[in-house]
Amino acid sequence: NQTAVAQAAIFTVSYALAKRLQADGVVPHRMIGHSVGEFVAACLAGVFSLEDALRLIAFRATHMQQLPTGSMLAVRMTEAEVLAKLPREVSLAAINGPQLCVVSGPVQILEQLQQQLEAEEVICRKLHTSHAFHSAMMDPVVEPFAEQLRGVKLRAPQIPIISSVTGQPLTDAQAVDPNYWAKHLRETVRFADTLSTITDDSDAVLLEVGPGQTLSTLARQHPGRDREQTVLAALPHAQQSSSAREHLLLALGRLWQAGVDVDWKSRFRDQQRRRLHLPGYPFERLRYWLEPEQESAVGDNEFKNGSEFNDHIAEPEPAASRLESPIGLAPESVSPAAELKTVAEVGSQQVRCENETELDELTRRVILQQLQLMQQQLQAWHSQ
Repeated sequence: NQTAVAQAAIFTVSYALAKRLQADGVVPHRMIGHSVGEFVAACLAGVFSLEDALRLIAFRATHMQQLPTGSMLAVRMTEAEVLAKLPREVSLAAINGPQLCVVSGPVQILEQLQQQLEAEEVICRKLHTSHAFHSAMMDPVVEPFAEQLRGVKLRAPQIPIISSVTGQPLTDAQAVDPNYWAKHLRETVRFADTLSTITDDSDAVLLEVGPGQTLSTLARQHPGRDREQTVLAALPHAQQSSSAREHLLLALGRLWQAGVDVDWKSRFRDQQRRRLHLPGYPFERLRYWLEPEQESAVGDNEFKNGSEFNDHIAEPEPAASRLESPIGLAPESVSPAAELKTVAEVGSQQVRCENETELDELTRRVILQQLQLMQQQLQAWHSQ
């Protein structure tokens, strides 16, 4: 509720954030501002110096703080519909959308107007403000503020600005006119009209530079906006959990994705960076795990073609024991004296064991073969 502090804070955050973005190579082609935001745009465009801008904002905010308190009401109606219902003491403060206006005036009269609109089922919401900005209640500040402006050197803007008073490009004559900036706090903010001048350009990227995301939200909702147009906010919403630094870096990345030239070397000039050589193929998962073998039987001279197991022994299904490897590793022979057949090679043979001693020997050989295969594979892995 301290507008003397709030306006100075809005100006400072917005200006500092804009200079940070300019240092990162993000230079605006056109600027629009909502109320105090147009003073930030004018300062960035060189209309007045930073020192003069700070003195002007401090004077403006302090004298507005000294005025009687008032109220502001957001109304879901067109400009013509709102003007038809306004009492004489209430002013049209802002046009934020084709069907979104803000009215401003004394507290009691605004409360009566809100009750009347709600009875007519018109959506309206009281804003959290301390004064009736951009209304007739600001008239006492206009002339003193104009006198302050006459002592400041005003220049033509070096970057185009869309005037929120007219909704058209700010002319050089308006920029150097003290009365334009003095009446700025009293006139209706025609923000929807300013958006109409830039939202039809699909190549333009809109970036809200300042606290909150109200203006970028209004830009997204504007009916004249090209749906391919990128709209971003440099800072997070008050209810978002991300930090301001994290959100700003994310906004820079999205600006770059949208085709904006970002000076990354300047952004990270105080950090030591090294380039890493990454493989040119995608990371694809391959499994190289030795699966458990099913029960099987392997031998050499003990296997006889056409023989069968004893009646109480059933032949298991053969199980593959080789591993897939991208470098072509294959197990070597288990024994140089005699070539042992793997489970897959003997799975189709019918085997007969003469007695229990032969069966025990067969089992032992299978176990030994599998252990040797596993040892060879482990050695191959360690040697890579």
